Amino acid sequence: MDARGLGLVVDLLRERLDAGWTSGEIKRLLDSPLPDRVARMSGFVASRLRRLVAVGESPRAQAAAAARERERLEAERAAAEDERVAQTAPSLLHMRIHDLAKEMAPGLSPARCAVVELAVQQALVDAWRRENPQGGKPSPSVLLEVLAASGEQIAGRVIAEHVDGEVA
Repeated sequence: MDARGLGLVVDLLRERLDAGWTSGEIKRLLDSPLPDRVARMSGFVASRLRRLVAVGESPRAQAAAAARERERLEAERAAAEDERVAQTAPSLLHMRIHDLAKEMAPGLSPARCAVVELAVQQALVDAWRRENPQGGKPSPSVLLEVLAASGEQIAGRVIAEHVDGEVA
């Protein structure tokens, strides 16, 4: 091999070794009979290296890609599970409204308590919409902030309106 061709082959080999190929794997892929006539050995070897030993297809690169794919799928599964739990578990807002209703009107039946809780939530939505007329639909966390900011006065007022004369 001439010096220029040898430099090219060395660079290609170094690139493949750095990408995770082992010398044995490269040798195995390149180990085939030579054609009858080879004009420039360096060009022939460089061509085989480029064609048969792709930089991004080393066993180590493939294992890393498979690990990344497993991590991605696991993250997707975890996110789906988090979403499922978030949709089935009671929100902090609902729990806080329920606690307030039980605290301020302990004698309510479960059905009446549910009606009162919905009325409190609607009152919080109405209060938020008065402050944010172009805001769309408020999230539970935003409504929890409205509840905290009002000092629970909104909830107390609504609960009092709904239980007047009903609790002994």
